[in-house]
Amino acid sequence: SRARELWGYAVALDPSNESLRTMLVQTDISADSLDAVINDARPGLEFNPDQLYFPIMMASAMSQQKCFEPAISLLKSIDVDNPANPVAASNLITTLADIYQQSGQSDSAFATYDRALAINPENYMAYNNAAYHMAELGTDLEKADRFASYALADDPENSTYLDTYAWVKFKQHEYKDAK
Repeated sequence: SRARELWGYAVALDPSNESLRTMLVQTDISADSLDAVINDARPGLEFNPDQLYFPIMMASAMSQQKCFEPAISLLKSIDVDNPANPVAASNLITTLADIYQQSGQSDSAFATYDRALAINPENYMAYNNAAYHMAELGTDLEKADRFASYALADDPENSTYLDTYAWVKFKQHEYKDAK
């Protein structure tokens, strides 16, 4: 709470300072204060409109509060058609896909994961998340296997990727590989 207080003072002195605001929002995340994440990231949209970190953090906090439609609207309002930073744009679109999935809009989620991957074919979290949701639904398990394999090949020690790969294999009844 003391760190959050100090970052708050620093941001109050220079509200447009992107680095200070990022540290404040990260402190809010560490404190698991979703309302503070939203409130502290919101001015970042105004002062740093090209920085995609702030809308991603706001939308993530909103989705954790089950406020899916405002989170979706926020992310859809950000223009990422000709991104200056394709990696950040792909991450924003992946967040949108995740929120679609959380809100039960699977078709929109899968189309949005594909959009994220078209912008950045090395977005391994998008591969992983899409594969996990395909396995959850038991749909397109061959594609899920391919996507989970891409993510795992990039980072074979990543426990999230390992879990997804095992889940896909389990859903394919390949129990030995799953284990």
